[in-house]
Amino acid sequence: MEDEWEEEEQLVVVELAGIINSDFMSKCGGSCKILDIASEKPMMQVGQYVFAGEYEDHVPELKYTCHTVKKLMMQRIFLTEKKECETSEVDQSASDIALAVQAPDWSVGSCHRKCKGVFPGGGSLSASKNFPEDAVLVYRMELRPLVMCFALCVVYATSKPTEKKDRVHHEDPLSNLEHDDAENFDYDHEAFLGQEEAKTFDQLTPEESKERLRMLVERIDEDKDGYVTVEEMKKWIKHAQKKWIYDDVDRQWKSHDLDEDGVVSWEEYKKATYGYIMDDSDPEDGYSYKQMMARDERRFKMADLDSDMKANKEEFTAFLHPEEYDHMKDIVVLETMEDIDKNGDGLIDLDEYIGDMYNQEGDAREPEWVKTEREQFTEFRDKNKDGKMDKDETRDWILPNDYDHAEAEAKHLVYESDTDKDNRLTKEEIVDKYDLFVGSQVTNFGEALSQHDEF
Repeated sequence: MEDEWEEEEQLVVVELAGIINSDFMSKCGGSCKILDIASEKPMMQVGQYVFAGEYEDHVPELKYTCHTVKKLMMQRIFLTEKKECETSEVDQSASDIALAVQAPDWSVGSCHRKCKGVFPGGGSLSASKNFPEDAVLVYRMELRPLVMCFALCVVYATSKPTEKKDRVHHEDPLSNLEHDDAENFDYDHEAFLGQEEAKTFDQLTPEESKERLRMLVERIDEDKDGYVTVEEMKKWIKHAQKKWIYDDVDRQWKSHDLDEDGVVSWEEYKKATYGYIMDDSDPEDGYSYKQMMARDERRFKMADLDSDMKANKEEFTAFLHPEEYDHMKDIVVLETMEDIDKNGDGLIDLDEYIGDMYNQEGDAREPEWVKTEREQFTEFRDKNKDGKMDKDETRDWILPNDYDHAEAEAKHLVYESDTDKDNRLTKEEIVDKYDLFVGSQVTNFGEALSQHDEF
């Protein structure tokens, strides 16, 4: 049938690096051209820049941010005409790479490109751009001086499918394992420590596991009163589950704390992010630099709890990842509404809601999921039935009150370890029940022995 096709889809995060101006995405309007995307070393042209790179097949920290573990590392290269009987020369310096290669034929078809996410400086745009006929590009943009990342979704198909944008922020599960304490405590270990850290404990002796657990308890007990409450346990679990966020903040902290004084001021952030384009004129299309800077400054002020226009590590984390903080939820809603609200009335109507998810591009036939979203808007999103979503209705849509996995696990851990039933834990109570919280070589051996007996 005409409506059917076979496809192979893969989401890839692409990181562009080299000497590049931070405004080049805006100036080129997001236009991208690519060569040999299915090869081991594809090439890409973005505006006046050309990049070449290689795939990294397993990058676990991307799993939660971009729903993929595949990354394409692209380095800027310089194309020069290759003359007959002339070999290619490589001139590499500390800051850039120059390659003498033959310029490829960039004559390609078109594709459907959308952005997704909540980022400083905006970044929720939607348009049709030049790209290979058999590819769909979805990019997540953060303006930074030297590195820009976006996600590339490659679809091999005889017909072009549509890509649905999801703006809803859901809580990720604490572990993909089954929670069955009668069988083992593996779920609890990953929930309490995070998946990667839980693996390190599995290599320790029971004595080493207990000692490291004692040190962790001191960190979990925030008020240093000698007890771990359900709330403190919940905060710790959330922290352990968001390690990828803190890793991202640590990476960006180095490039924004310019004077290395332990805080990132607004002036430092502005200089690091917009320093290259402060004197440039705004592009004809898309956000202006002044708009992006004003949007960033508004978010920075909301994250800056003591209003000194300097962000400590926690405030900077709230600035970069506002969806993770309750006091930043209003800015997430506001920025989302600004991205979708095309007529500037401060509300989101049905056409704007659908237009943010789906670009019809002349095709009169809508996918079934688009029809379903129309019904969702009418029946559930627009609660007061005025044909538009206001701030509260938008919040209910993008920030739903999901089941709090961290709170449930915190209550479970406290209940199972609280020998005196005062609804709080001492260090001794936690260490006595150490196998519930962390693994060790003994627990792993016990599981292996159990499996062997069953066999």
